[in-house]
Amino acid sequence: MKEKVDILIKGGTLLTMDMNGTMYDDGAIAVSDGRIVEVGKSTVLESKFSSEKVINAKRKAIMPGLIDTYGHSGHGLIGGFHHPRHGWPAGKIYWEATTDKWWYAEAQLAALERLRFGVTTGSSIVGSTPARTDSPIFGIRNAEAYAKVGTKIVLGVGPPDLFILHIKEWKGSFYENGEWVRKDFTYEDALRNSIEIIEKWHLGAEGRVRIA
Repeated sequence: MKEKVDILIKGGTLLTMDMNGTMYDDGAIAVSDGRIVEVGKSTVLESKFSSEKVINAKRKAIMPGLIDTYGHSGHGLIGGFHHPRHGWPAGKIYWEATTDKWWYAEAQLAALERLRFGVTTGSSIVGSTPARTDSPIFGIRNAEAYAKVGTKIVLGVGPPDLFILHIKEWKGSFYENGEWVRKDFTYEDALRNSIEIIEKWHLGAEGRVRIA
């Protein structure tokens, strides 16, 4: 009797990425409870496993998810913005015209775009420069968004860069009661906010979210 699994992917070029560089021209993967049960030739796995969900990967590559080692939170929503005289307005938009909902939406978009191109683990800098740690809410919303999508993420936090001027003054805008309010913050505030993000989300979502 065949063992039942949740998903059987078969018929593709399987790149195992093991130490020996093993590859199968007609390969298959059996998956159950979110874990890979076995990999190998399609004929072998089809003789051992059955599944209600069978994916035909003919003329496709079957491989582990890609890793995107560098990215900035926020950029996913303004990637095509450019002013002919003033350049790319990332810092001004982030510090003066974004809400926590904006950061949640951007992080979900970035996670889904990465996933679309095979990236299952990524990094995004939500602190430092030019993103925001004047409040912990922005980093928290990033973590929540990636947790919702289900991919792995390393979020970088920390104060704005002291040596590269991306903001003219240490102030951030918050949309409260129907109007924008500017609030001062300090280097120490950003450090405390970063620590709060770490305490709340490092190794969150079953270890898929990490804070650096």
